[in-house]
Amino acid sequence: NPFESHSGRTLGFLGEAAIAFFHEWEEAPEYLDYVTRIFWGVYPAWGRDDGGWNEGPNYWDAYMSFGLNFVLALREATGIDLARRPFFANTPYYRLYLTPPHTQMAPFGDGQQFEPSAPGSLMYHFSTINRDPVIRWYAEKSGAGPASGALGVLLRDDTIEAQPPTHLPPARLFEGVGLAVLRTDLVNGDDDVGFIMKSSPYGAVSHGHNDQNCFVLEAYGEALAIASGYYNRYGSPHHGRWTQQTKAKSGITFDGQQGQDRGARARGRITAFVHRDDFDLTIGDATEAYGGRLTRALREVVHVRPGVFVIRDDLASQTPRRFEYLLHALDEMTLRPEQREVIIRRPKATLTARFLEPATLQMSQTDQFDPPPVWPPDREYANQWHTTVAYEQPRAEAEFLTVLLPARAGEDDALPRTRHIISDTARGVELTFPDGRRTLVGFALPGVDRDVSLEGLTSDARIFALNWSADGTPGDPLLHGGEALAGIDR
Repeated sequence: NPFESHSGRTLGFLGEAAIAFFHEWEEAPEYLDYVTRIFWGVYPAWGRDDGGWNEGPNYWDAYMSFGLNFVLALREATGIDLARRPFFANTPYYRLYLTPPHTQMAPFGDGQQFEPSAPGSLMYHFSTINRDPVIRWYAEKSGAGPASGALGVLLRDDTIEAQPPTHLPPARLFEGVGLAVLRTDLVNGDDDVGFIMKSSPYGAVSHGHNDQNCFVLEAYGEALAIASGYYNRYGSPHHGRWTQQTKAKSGITFDGQQGQDRGARARGRITAFVHRDDFDLTIGDATEAYGGRLTRALREVVHVRPGVFVIRDDLASQTPRRFEYLLHALDEMTLRPEQREVIIRRPKATLTARFLEPATLQMSQTDQFDPPPVWPPDREYANQWHTTVAYEQPRAEAEFLTVLLPARAGEDDALPRTRHIISDTARGVELTFPDGRRTLVGFALPGVDRDVSLEGLTSDARIFALNWSADGTPGDPLLHGGEALAGIDR
């Protein structure tokens, strides 16, 4: 059963045992053949060749350690090198992008905590196996060398010279597990803004959560928009009815925080991913995860580099729903309904979320879990805060248009002005920066299948974005779902 989590570790254990007792157990060669074929052909069940992992980074640490013991034992005993498979070459980059050495969060999945377990020694081992200087940099940045035990003995190699990932794109898609990572700086945490969205084709199973199209955001060394809740015990009331649920994430719920299903059919998928110097774009489709209660659940994200995120949620249901947009934070948030803003503050950074659509909305906040973590009884759990921004009335179709604006503490006055724009074919936002630069991001309205117009621009694209310099010079447009944009020199 490849999708039963603990079964994944027994494969490596059986393979090691088969090697150790190859000449003593009649069945050992059959065991070794069986395990080797699985490792070469399909292992692991929770990832694909691009290296992503659906069980979250903390379970990646454990299962990669289990797996590498067999990989190295097989190599030493037989010369068969499973590390040649693309998964093993790429999977260290899952940790590099999701949890670089400066990160404060460890999403998505069980074991999410705000000081992620450091995989430094494991990354050291991968750097040796793959002769990878970037992964060696991760290990050294974490202050780690080879671990004790067999892996540390076999994989100590001081000849690899560490190289920081300055040459790598700061955004990456792990399509196999539906993880889009948009960062601004992989190397320096004081300059990094990281937006990560998950929409997984695995669904919500095992140690994964009901978090399709949900996101986290950290900036300048602070965890800002978080995935809330604790993993106190698998299946505990708090874990099963809060931590795993959509209501615990920065995602979309309806009618009193009803969210997504659990199970393999509660799937999401990343349907688009573009990385450029000036813009990133990613789209998640979580419709299937709502089990038929919604007929459309799309989240479209345009990253205006560096560090401004324009998000359009496009939602529909056959039954009118009161749609809700959720945000979670470590500290109490500042709600400003008249300004249509939610502000998250941490010592080194802030996040301002501006809600441009819907036209009328309601905001509420609580620091209560439902249900709270009460096990083990001698442990204290820090409070977290949960904000709901909701439509005032139920409706069959809904849109949220939000702008996420992270800033260093004390630099809120440097945030761009935002202006909501709508026509009969599109809606969008104009950003005006203090230095005079401007950006326009536009989205075709649901159901519009012709060219769209917004602020003098006309396009056949479903999503478009354009920058102008302070002197009015336009840049290269971002276009998704089309090829033309006219009126640029307005």
